[in-house]
Amino acid sequence: DYCLFVSTIEPRKNHLHLRRVWQQMKDAGHHLPKLVFVGLWGWDYDDIRAEIDSPEARALGITILEGVDDAVLAALYRGARFTLYPSFYEGWGLPVSESLIHGKLCIASDNSSLPEAGAGFADHLPADDVAAWAERIMHYLDHPDDLRARERMISEGFEPRLWSDFATDLRTRLDEMLAQS
Repeated sequence: DYCLFVSTIEPRKNHLHLRRVWQQMKDAGHHLPKLVFVGLWGWDYDDIRAEIDSPEARALGITILEGVDDAVLAALYRGARFTLYPSFYEGWGLPVSESLIHGKLCIASDNSSLPEAGAGFADHLPADDVAAWAERIMHYLDHPDDLRARERMISEGFEPRLWSDFATDLRTRLDEMLAQS
């Protein structure tokens, strides 16, 4: 019984946000699943580590896994209720796409490239809105039929973009630019 967040542990990934969300849900009396962070420690993480790798965070059910191989990561995706990705900004947001590839709903931030990575199959919220995140997470925890419907939609409609798709798009755009010059 857990939700999954896969990313490097550093400020821009916004781990402290989820710690605040879990605290708010606990304070409101909700039964909480575990919150599993998977990733290596990045840069400038001292403040984050103090808050998410603490006895208080463990009491909220927060667990940190480092050095997870691909097979274990795939199993973690399969076993998660859903995934979370509250990053402040991204170049792409690979864990959002990975979540969808594994048939799991991802609740992600609504900024930078994350809506594109979600391809219409992820839920997107402001990265700093604790109340909105708590409400959305509790909705899916309290309404498993809604979560299963979203997973069905993902499995029936999500098509991951392959590197060859990106290369084809780039070639097409370059050809168009050359034709205009």
